[in-house]
Parts: sequence; structure tokens; C-alpha cells
Amino acid sequence: MNCPKCNCFVPTSQYTCPLCGTYVQQKPIPAPGSAKASDGNYLVRAGLLLAIFFIIVGAIYLYAILFDINSSPGKKVQHSQDSSGSYEGGELPPSYVINADNPGDNVDIEQYIQPGRSTIFAFYSDYCPACRKIVPLLADLDERRSDIAVLKIDINRPNSTTTDWSSPAAGKYRIKAVPQFKVYDTTGNILHEGGQAYAFVLNLLREEGLM
Repeated sequence: MNCPKCNCFVPTSQYTCPLCGTYVQQKPIPAPGSAKASDGNYLVRAGLLLAIFFIIVGAIYLYAILFDINSSPGKKVQHSQDSSGSYEGGELPPSYVINADNPGDNVDIEQYIQPGRSTIFAFYSDYCPACRKIVPLLADLDERRSDIAVLKIDINRPNSTTTDWSSPAAGKYRIKAVPQFKVYDTTGNILHEGGQAYAFVLNLLREEGLM
């Protein structure tokens, strides 16, 4: 090391310049491998932080796919009823929930068949991931096809915290899986139900480019 005053060389074993007597502070000698160890620790920490970041992003993405909290299959709107609670008839809005006033309650779907149009009844639950993915597409199908009407039945009673398989609506129509469909032709006769109805609806969605 050189003296900062006269630039004379000062051995590492001395702390004063042999020429001018100036005190010279020696730089500590790093331990062998300490720099490499420090670099290694930094890389490990950086790798861990990066891994945690990707885990969090992946969890958020998975949650968005499975639960999709921004969309709901049921649009709760009022429908026209007489004093006895029966449907008075007339055209209903696309993807209408026919038991919106009394979710999960017993409902006679044949009262809601739309004359001159094929009527698709979709039984759904807000707690069903497949329902949240497929059922909203039915509103687009309804709006695109003037020959098709899509009506929905919410099988969950108001206080349900999971899919309400024991609700009156689910019990009357023997709903064991959702979404489930019943399809009526333009004259009001049953056309498809069960697995055939499910395949029929999926085929319609594919034809319209919605899936």
C-alpha cells in the first residue's frame, strides 16, 4: 500500500510511512472465498423470491379460472306473475332466471315454454365452476338465435353455502349434476334431456363460435 502523502510504499505489517511518518490505515484482507460466498447467498435469495413470485401469480391465475368471481350465471330480474304466483306468459329476456324471486323453490318449467321457439331450460348453481363457465354463454346464444330461448333455474335456496341438491327445484327434476338441461321443441314437446340435452347445448355453442 502507498502512503497517501508522499506515495512511498508502506508494507502491510506497518501502519506508518517509513519516509514521512504519516499514519497509513491498512485495508482488511478478505477471507478466502468470502466474496464468492456472498454472491452465492445473493443468488439463492433472489431465486427464492422469484419462485415465491411465480407461485403467487400461478395461484391467482388458478383462482380466476376455477372461481371466476367476476361473472355469475344468474341474472336476477323480476318476471310477471299474477296474485297466485303463476307466470302470465309473454316473451322473457335472454338467459332469464325463472325462479329468481324464490331461488331453489319448486317451479313448473313447462309454464315458461316460449311458443314458436326451441326452449332450453338450464339448471345451475352459483357454486358450480362448470356452470359459471358454460351458463353465461347461453345468454349470447339466446341473443344470436331468434329460434331459441334460454331460461335458467337456480337450484340453490337463499341460505345455501354449497350446491343445494336437496332443494325443491333439484328434487322435482331429479337434478344430480349441474349444469343440466331440458330442451323443448317449438310445439312444447320434450326434445332432449340428460346427456343428450347436454351434448345438444354444447353443439349449439360450438356452431355459434361461443366455445
